[in-house]
Amino acid sequence: MTDETKNTKDQPKNVVPVSIKRSFILYANVTKKLLAEGEETVEISGLGNAITATVSTVEVLKKQNMIEVTKTLTTLTNIETRNNREASVPKLQVWVKKSADFDTLYAEQQARRAEKEAEEKKEKEAAEAKA
Repeated sequence: MTDETKNTKDQPKNVVPVSIKRSFILYANVTKKLLAEGEETVEISGLGNAITATVSTVEVLKKQNMIEVTKTLTTLTNIETRNNREASVPKLQVWVKKSADFDTLYAEQQARRAEKEAEEKKEKEAAEAKA
């Protein structure tokens, strides 16, 4: 099983469990939000096939100059499969913290997002007015 979301209620707030079921961009946005809300470090982790999405999440954040990687850990972890057997699955954990420019970059991204949403709302209202 590569979907870690089943155990999210038991996880600390600063853990982002990555799955192959959603886009890595979602996990990057969740990580940014947690850092913006005051988390000092955030752990981004993935099991099995989700390791690729975990790496992509970290890399997109690094490319945006939003984070610094503080620690990485790879392990084999035992999980119970659907047919009640135990299997060893690789796990990647990456701990990140804010970059020096994080607050400025995050504020700029949020401003662009708000502008785009306002523009889309105006276009929708204009289309409804014509109809």
